[in-house]
Amino acid sequence: MPATSLRCRNCSHELGLDAVGACDQCWGPLEPVYDLDELRPRLTREAIAAGPPSLWRYGPLLPVETPTEPRLPPGFTPLVQAPRLAEALGLRELYLKLDTANPTHSFKDRVVAVACAKAQELGLRTLACSSTGNLAAAVAARAAVEGLEAAVFCPAGLEREKLLATAAYGATIYEVLGSYDDCSRLTVELSFELPWAFVNVGLRAYYAEGSKTLAFEVAEQLGWRLPDAVVCPVASGALSPRIAKSVEMLRDGRARREQSPIRHFLLLARSSGRSRGRRGARVRAVLPSVPRAGTPLRFATLFLLLVAAFGAQKLELRDATTGRLEASARAPHPPVHPP
Repeated sequence: MPATSLRCRNCSHELGLDAVGACDQCWGPLEPVYDLDELRPRLTREAIAAGPPSLWRYGPLLPVETPTEPRLPPGFTPLVQAPRLAEALGLRELYLKLDTANPTHSFKDRVVAVACAKAQELGLRTLACSSTGNLAAAVAARAAVEGLEAAVFCPAGLEREKLLATAAYGATIYEVLGSYDDCSRLTVELSFELPWAFVNVGLRAYYAEGSKTLAFEVAEQLGWRLPDAVVCPVASGALSPRIAKSVEMLRDGRARREQSPIRHFLLLARSSGRSRGRRGARVRAVLPSVPRAGTPLRFATLFLLLVAAFGAQKLELRDATTGRLEASARAPHPPVHPP
């Protein structure tokens, strides 16, 4: 197995490769440890290119055994150029990573595939999670294709449309009277009581590693070159750190001494009516205070244009700490509404 142990990011305490959600010394987050010196001689570009057209081509850099016969594998999604958008933003080159090509149209398929592989190694027969949509669908689909049970905990009152695919895949859906935070707390408590694989609790150290494959793919699809910048949403908070980690691995450990190419953006959407695409909907983009080099406005503008494409008419970018307006934009065209 490529990973040798789990290590606490806070106190460096090491644990075995089990279903452990947090450090038993300080409750800090855990991440897998790899013996890169042992992997380097056999992890060549040629070996990767000969692998399957999925995230499992990077199996030696993931903390689980690569499945012998991967079922419905995610990853190796298209990387396409967007020349007109690049021109509008004043960029020489711009690429979009289309993770909507994954089995349930979300990058969550990557993380769930890795967590599920670990669950199967441990002999667990039920995949479970707390979710408000995408993760639920990814867990349900992965469980269905692997012949496992699926249990999803979601806040009561969640839009039914977000759970249609989850229900179609046969998952058991539990509505929790409360917010997503209440769902999350409940799954943490249940993880101590039930022999289930809670992918974003006990298996989180493995689950999060699936996000690394996004950067591996981008580098490979660019001819093993790293882009000048990677723009990604903060989302649950696990995506961007893992992309940064994979950049460090690709740079052979030099990333800590070099400027990071990662740009983080947190988008908060507020609609003036029931329909998110309703004319006049207001969308605010909040830029967290994170270390960054140079101006973020080009990358922010990219996000503003992408969000505008979904119907927002006015968009603002504000610093998350000061509230100062950094940029604003209006949709270049009227929103298109379904009949």
